[in-house]
Amino acid sequence: MKEERPLASPEASRQLGREPWVRLDYRRLGLPAPAVYIPIAGLDRTLFEAIGFVRAPGHDQAVRLPISRYLAVDVTTDAHGMTLMVFSCPFAPTSAPVATVRPDLRLRGDYDLSADEVWQNAAYTARRVILAAGPLVAEVTPDVLSQREVMVVGAGVTVMK
Repeated sequence: MKEERPLASPEASRQLGREPWVRLDYRRLGLPAPAVYIPIAGLDRTLFEAIGFVRAPGHDQAVRLPISRYLAVDVTTDAHGMTLMVFSCPFAPTSAPVATVRPDLRLRGDYDLSADEVWQNAAYTARRVILAAGPLVAEVTPDVLSQREVMVVGAGVTVMK
């Protein structure tokens, strides 16, 4: 029997809302790969923990960032945003186009500023994007990323067909 994950639900899609997703200056923040902040009003931590998100580490903490086996992202199809795909069963993103595996939920986020080719290529080369989900804020700073409410996870980059 297929294990259902809580995020693959209409409730999760409503929770993400339509706020712009913020591409982060990952090098300035000391992150190992391109990153995106997803602002969420009323974040339900249990939904995100179920697919691998963990509490963001503080400035002085070293935490190994998990890569979720339930998420994949498509960053190359559109420079104005990305598609986050949620799977009910573990999924391993590949460099081959995804034709036979269908996500249970697709969440489309528009960036605050369109991605340039350098950012997209960096995500594709790193084979992952770091996702941070947290409260609505005016500006995403290192202090915001270390707040208790912020959750982070890595998601594999895949190629959509």
